[in-house]
Amino acid sequence: MEQAVREHPKVADYHLGLASALEAHGQLERALEHTRRAAQLEPDQLAAWWTLARRLGQGGHSAEAVRAYREALRIAPNRPDLLSGLVWVLATGAPAERRAENEAVELAGQACRMTRHSSAQALLVLGVAEAQAGRFSEAIASATRAADLARVTGDEQTAALVDDLLQSWRASRAQPAPEARRDRSRQPAR
Repeated sequence: MEQAVREHPKVADYHLGLASALEAHGQLERALEHTRRAAQLEPDQLAAWWTLARRLGQGGHSAEAVRAYREALRIAPNRPDLLSGLVWVLATGAPAERRAENEAVELAGQACRMTRHSSAQALLVLGVAEAQAGRFSEAIASATRAADLARVTGDEQTAALVDDLLQSWRASRAQPAPEARRDRSRQPAR
């Protein structure tokens, strides 16, 4: 794949392919470099921005991840999975003093409406955003709906994550999702 990028340095898909291979081998910074390059080469390619946003968010680069999610949403504004990714970063990615909890709750509600409240992941992200905004009663209700829906659809991984969050919220109501902030790998799959 590196040879393809050397021979065709202006082909975004080659950069994305190389970035995936690099990520699989634990070379995250190089993967980010090539993903950024793909987004620069083809600024209207959804895959480049979405992949960049996901990698940046997982790497703790919250501000850049927000910008990349917004670019992806510019291209595909009606994608609840993109909205949920943006919400996750807005609600959990930045230090508490720089979070955008209210915007996160608003966008998460929009994602839930887009899915007609039929996505456990969207409901989970809404619950996390509500909890980070200090709206624990609403967070518990949203997360409970997410857990119920996840179980009905056989998504035990999401159900378990929601159960952990619900236990934390009910116990403390002070620090809504500490493991979600520390471990971005627990972000719901899209």
